[in-house]
Amino acid sequence: MNLLKSRIIQGTLLLTAAGFITRILGFFYRIFLADKLGAAVLGSYQLIFPIFAICSSIYGAGVQTAISQLIAAEQGKRSKLCSSDSPTAKGLTTFQNTIEQNCRAILLLGCILSFLLAGSLTFWVYTKADWIAARFIMAPECAPYLQIMCMLFPFCGVGACINGYYYGIQNATVPSITQIVEQISRLSFVFMLLIIFPGSAEHNCIIAVWGIVVGEIVSAVYNVYKYMHQPKKDKANALSSFRHGLRHYSVPLLSLSTSLTGTKLIIALLHSAESVFIAAALRQYGCSTKEALSIYGIISGMVMPFILFPSSITNAIALMLLPAVATSSSDGDHAKVHRYFSTSNKYSLLLGAACTAFFMIFGNFLGDFCFHDQTAGEFLRLFSLLCPFLYLSTTLTSIINGLGKTKDTFLITCVSQSMKLFCLIALVPHFGIMAYIYGTILSQAFMALLCYLTARHLLA
Repeated sequence: MNLLKSRIIQGTLLLTAAGFITRILGFFYRIFLADKLGAAVLGSYQLIFPIFAICSSIYGAGVQTAISQLIAAEQGKRSKLCSSDSPTAKGLTTFQNTIEQNCRAILLLGCILSFLLAGSLTFWVYTKADWIAARFIMAPECAPYLQIMCMLFPFCGVGACINGYYYGIQNATVPSITQIVEQISRLSFVFMLLIIFPGSAEHNCIIAVWGIVVGEIVSAVYNVYKYMHQPKKDKANALSSFRHGLRHYSVPLLSLSTSLTGTKLIIALLHSAESVFIAAALRQYGCSTKEALSIYGIISGMVMPFILFPSSITNAIALMLLPAVATSSSDGDHAKVHRYFSTSNKYSLLLGAACTAFFMIFGNFLGDFCFHDQTAGEFLRLFSLLCPFLYLSTTLTSIINGLGKTKDTFLITCVSQSMKLFCLIALVPHFGIMAYIYGTILSQAFMALLCYLTARHLLA
């Protein structure tokens, strides 16, 4: 089979292109925000994202991955039938219609589950915003930002489920366009309002948070529209699909999504603790609150977007690898899984090495040119050492999950994140931000090593 006709290659190219477009737009947006908010308010703006990550892991991430895996398994049944000896046309059509009904039932059930969870979390965050801001992220000024941000949860949940459906059938076109639609909608809204209604940094931050909500709503509407208007061979209505899903897939979906959600929630909590403790640890080191928020704003809002920009490629590979590995594994095609493993490792390491060299050479220039901040350039050169380990662990984690070993990736991530938290809590108050930077690099290298050894063991 021609390599370019492979769905995983096509999907990766589409998602990579979409990722590059959204990240390029995002770069200009970050520069614009840094100018309109300033480093300190940008740090406050970044502090709402740990709450978003925790909530999205509950209502979206686990459910999306469960939908993707279950639908990929259904597609594997179709592949087996098509490769069997001379299936009759009538039998093939009937079986394909059943597969389509099963996939639609899985998606509908997942959307309902995600919407209920998201609605509950929206109510909780909105009513408890003051407590969350003061007690959890230790930034009372973030309360109004949280109340706005939580409005996107139901839309984000439904959109994530539909994306999971398309990843499961290895059709990346709609998720790719969705990324671009979300980014353009958000940027257009924020640019327009900040030009028409300029104000203080805090005022601009509120508009920026509303931009996130608007972007998610528009992308969710687009997702629903595309799914509803795609050709359907099976004509069963929504109620029939829901009954079918409830009868046949409620237990597998709940079981798988609960396991995945628990994993992703604990990981999100660990990442959120890291984000919250950075400013607190820097204050213990001797920085003022404004200085601590400024350093956090530089790292999270200026440096990490550069480091994560090339990960558009590895993220795209990872999203397409999971259902592809799941399908090949269920078909017993171990040779194909080995090819996925070796090829993704090679290109992830090559990309990481190239990015490390680039950021080492041009880091200071990029910090000055894009943000007019020499500190951002210095941090970028240091964080560039993350690239090979970060990109490699992304694809390896997806392969391990595709083989059904989600508990392994959970344990590996917890160990890695715990190492980073130890450096943050125990060392940063005494040695400053450099302890955090080197701890981050060390923990990511350890995670990549554990992922590699685990994947090799599973494929042995």
